[in-house]
Amino acid sequence: MKPLPSKITLASDLTVSRLGYGTIHLTEQRGFGAARRNAVQLLRRAVELGVDFIDTADSYGPGTAETVVREALYPYRGITIATKGGFEHPVEADWKANGRPDHLRAALDGSLRRLQLEQIPLYYLHVPDNVVPYEESLGCIKDLQTAGKIRFVGISNVTSSHVRTAQAILGDALVSVQNYYNVMFHHGASQYCEDTENVLDECELREWAFVAWEPMGTGAETDVDDRERRRALDLINTIGAKHAVTPHVARLAAVLSRSKQIIAIPGTSNLAHLEANMAAMRLSETEDFAAAWLIQRKIIMSLREQHKL
Repeated sequence: MKPLPSKITLASDLTVSRLGYGTIHLTEQRGFGAARRNAVQLLRRAVELGVDFIDTADSYGPGTAETVVREALYPYRGITIATKGGFEHPVEADWKANGRPDHLRAALDGSLRRLQLEQIPLYYLHVPDNVVPYEESLGCIKDLQTAGKIRFVGISNVTSSHVRTAQAILGDALVSVQNYYNVMFHHGASQYCEDTENVLDECELREWAFVAWEPMGTGAETDVDDRERRRALDLINTIGAKHAVTPHVARLAAVLSRSKQIIAIPGTSNLAHLEANMAAMRLSETEDFAAAWLIQRKIIMSLREQHKL
């Protein structure tokens, strides 16, 4: 098996590492509240270790994560910043989609101000809004990109139907899709990502980046009572032990080994975990995960048949 590359090209002059860093854990609560005391240190250490793709959002805090990214990394030499708008986070347990054009314009301006940028390198519509037509939200994003405030566009938390709609509206500006994805992913694990394998297939076909959030899983995925899925997980854990890494790092490596189009954005508030995660890129370049992904492929095909995905 040919080793997968450690970098991915999003556009002719925009190449980034396939192991990035997600900033949702830089706040005191997951995506909410003030910045953690070690937030600046975490970001700077990630870059020292070779991370050049930082994923954030205006809703993390809200505003906190973007502010810390600027404090730690501005002027972003050799670093690509991706951020997202269209998700409000007014209180800790309450996330609300807001795809109204007036909100998206204000959200983008806020991100530009906090990040101290004139143009966002990669800007995502964070989530579809069930009240606002997806086409209306995407049309606003396209207008902002045409105006020069956004360089490239991504979409997040989507199905393959959303992908087709977005491609028709955004054209060549669309370079990335971000979904929940890990080795224990299964149909119904996320309300937004019910056909994520189809979305990944589309990214491979069009050579877009597929950005995997929660690439190690949340823990709940392993509770699935599925013999084949447990076999795959046990095999991945065995690979981790063989290479002297934790099961979580082995799962991260397995996700990276799945496709050359995948960027994984693990987030952590623990410096030791951040440093340990960097082994995943090296491990993903081995042939060890081939058997595990054969099992996963059988599961995927079965799910497609069951749910007509």
